[in-house]
Amino acid sequence: MNLQVQTGEVFAAHQDCVYTLAAGDSEEIFFSAGADGKIIEWNIANPEIARLKGNAGQPIYSVVYNKNKDILAAGLRDGGLHFISLKEQALIKSVQVHARSIFDMITLPEDQFMVVSADGSITVWNAANFTCMLQAHVSEQHLRAVSISRDRKLVAFGGSDTLIRVYSLDSFKLIKVLSGHTLSVFSLAFSPEGNYLISAGRDARLRVWNTIDFQLEDVIPAHMYAIHHLAFSPNGKILASASMDKTIKLWDAENLKLLKVIERSKMPAHSSSVNRLLWASDQQLISGSDDRQIRNYKITY
Repeated sequence: MNLQVQTGEVFAAHQDCVYTLAAGDSEEIFFSAGADGKIIEWNIANPEIARLKGNAGQPIYSVVYNKNKDILAAGLRDGGLHFISLKEQALIKSVQVHARSIFDMITLPEDQFMVVSADGSITVWNAANFTCMLQAHVSEQHLRAVSISRDRKLVAFGGSDTLIRVYSLDSFKLIKVLSGHTLSVFSLAFSPEGNYLISAGRDARLRVWNTIDFQLEDVIPAHMYAIHHLAFSPNGKILASASMDKTIKLWDAENLKLLKVIERSKMPAHSSSVNRLLWASDQQLISGSDDRQIRNYKITY
């Protein structure tokens, strides 16, 4: 695959590290949040305009957007959840169910979303009425990552105990516990075809698990330092990984061969740890970093 990367816009309004990114109601719109507690709405076409949508007064580690209800949910350092109505431009609900930081969230069918917390538990919330639909204790240590398969049958959790737990999403029954990482698991991503699960974390390696019997198929030394996030492109052709080593790497999703390294020595890129990735489209990759900046990369292949 002949892949090319062109550096695009820089979005600079945060006053501290950028920890999370979330897609908006179109390919042009996305949200960011981080250590300064601010939630900002961006338009890719107008990077100089930053629209403040909320301020939690404490670090925000995760954000998700529900298009049907036009609601943003923000996961806070103290374990609180803020629900923000974009229509009303206001915080409409604040709940405190988790005892520790909310590190990751994903959207689910039927206007629901799932939260994972450093207290080792997960919750499922209804975006229509902000009620908790499910609460379950998953780990004795921090949970850091969650991913669901595209067919919505499986959900996987990773955390500080180095283990990955795979559950049935419908019944929420434990299917398998995967052991292979030597340090904390920070990110998980089911392949678009659903035939494998990729995991990554503090040990800087990609691990590939099949989804038939969840055997470990491959271990790939991928980065110099911790891998913070993994994200497949919408068409499923490219896997992107973001690392504490200040780089983003692009991999062929079919064979996991390295295609491109985005780093400062080769092009305008982040000067500090890269924390989060968001594919706005198959040709637009957005990244957030400890350097307080958000960058947009144009990918062609």
